[in-house]
Amino acid sequence: MKKGKILVVDDENLICEVIEEVMEIDGFAVTSTTDGVEALKFIEDFEYDIVITDICMPKTSGIDLLNAVNAQNVNTQVILVTGFEDYVDSKMVEFLEPFAYITKPFGLEELVDVTNNAYQKRRELEEYKQA
Repeated sequence: MKKGKILVVDDENLICEVIEEVMEIDGFAVTSTTDGVEALKFIEDFEYDIVITDICMPKTSGIDLLNAVNAQNVNTQVILVTGFEDYVDSKMVEFLEPFAYITKPFGLEELVDVTNNAYQKRRELEEYKQA
């Protein structure tokens, strides 16, 4: 049985493939895309436990995806990833309340730990909602 569902979004195909493989090994069902617009459609059509997204992408940013998740008022946890730490306004990211913010290059073990923590938080929120 899979732990939960993850959407991985990064404009670099190799990053998507690596994250997808690692998360599947860790027990998650993973959908990935290199297209932010397609990711928005996935977020509209499906409920994910976790969204792992690059911030800087063409057409649609990770911030746009975070806003789309927040607008749905679901307990989906968002992990923002970027290779451009200086590009991101940390106060803005804090205000938008992603579960975590990770800079590239990151260790796969770190990503697995953060993702499992996000999944645990998601489960706790769901349990609280049902109580």
